[in-house]
Amino acid sequence: NGEWPADKRFGGEFEVTDTINPHHFYLTLRNTEAYPYSNLFLFLHTHFPNGRKSKDTIECVLTDRYGRWLGSGNGFIVDHKVITNKVMYRYQKKFPLSGTYSFEIEHAMRTDTLHEILDVGVRIERVSK
Repeated sequence: NGEWPADKRFGGEFEVTDTINPHHFYLTLRNTEAYPYSNLFLFLHTHFPNGRKSKDTIECVLTDRYGRWLGSGNGFIVDHKVITNKVMYRYQKKFPLSGTYSFEIEHAMRTDTLHEILDVGVRIERVSK
């Protein structure tokens, strides 16, 4: 229903076999134009195949300095335009190990529950030559 409590993490796992080619890592976000902030801070937890863990803090800038939404609009939900953003957070990064990786995303804003965030995810794209 467009609410994201601070204690709720979203995530998934995937198998990596390619440790040679670089990849771009993105966060994908969908929010309505009623989202009350110009940015979104996230914690990204990564679990590596060898048991290691890391935690990154990422700021996703959602508006320009005039308050206009960045990203693209793609429809309406309850009369609010939906804004989609794809935010790069790692550029040409190689996976250090093959095996099963998992990610968990949690918001790092100063409010207990965020409103008007509809989707959040991780997208990994192999760098084309």
